[in-house]
Amino acid sequence: VPPSRLLVLVGQALKWQQHQGLLPPGTQFDVFRGTAAAKPDESDEYPTKSTHTIKFGKKSHAECAAFSPDGQFLVSGSIDGFVEVWDHETGKLRKDLKYQANDELMMHEDAVLSLAWSKDSEIVATGDQGGKIKIWKVRTGQCVRKFERAHVQGVTCLAFSRDSTQLCSASYDASMRMHGLKSGKTLKEMRGHTSYINHCAYTADGLRICSSGSDGWVKVWDPKTAECLHSWRPNPSGQEIAVNCCYPMPKSDHIIVCDRSSTAYL
Repeated sequence: VPPSRLLVLVGQALKWQQHQGLLPPGTQFDVFRGTAAAKPDESDEYPTKSTHTIKFGKKSHAECAAFSPDGQFLVSGSIDGFVEVWDHETGKLRKDLKYQANDELMMHEDAVLSLAWSKDSEIVATGDQGGKIKIWKVRTGQCVRKFERAHVQGVTCLAFSRDSTQLCSASYDASMRMHGLKSGKTLKEMRGHTSYINHCAYTADGLRICSSGSDGWVKVWDPKTAECLHSWRPNPSGQEIAVNCCYPMPKSDHIIVCDRSSTAYL
């Protein structure tokens, strides 16, 4: 292989690793050793100050925001319906994305309440106050799928399946639904909560979905059958205290639950 061709191949390989999030931008790579330059040990510390600020319009505010799994994108959904990609180091819109440079932003007709990333960081799903879900390609700003009537009320939470072929949505209408991204159809519905569902999340193995609602219940579901496998009220008083979120712990069968009390439960 000619030396010039070899350098091109190495450069393409490094770009691919950056694209996949395996090599953060700006990282120095030692071609001869085949590894990234070692960084000095860093200690974890509690945040004590804000480093950057993202400002929205006077009549707008963010309802949700999330980094992509590879750390390359920060996307927010706001009350005015815009879905925007930010440079978290400057606090400004990413103008290297052509559609944002041309002021052709991703958007909904209603307030954006929730969003979720696919595992490969290529796709972001957004849900709005009117019950609609849109699927976007972040690099192009193209809307590749719409679920016009995903729910009859606002979409409070979204979660991709492990292989990113299905999307689970939770809503103010007290239901969760599974949507097929290839077919564009709603596949299953899960009902059991008696009030708003505030949060839903897959377990690490992708075999179960946890949900938490304003009725004070946490539930565990089988996404294949839409069957509720377990239900419990985490608050020992048994009172109907709204449960804001439930996060399954990786490599464990534990779930962290936060409700509107002064206690978090494991």
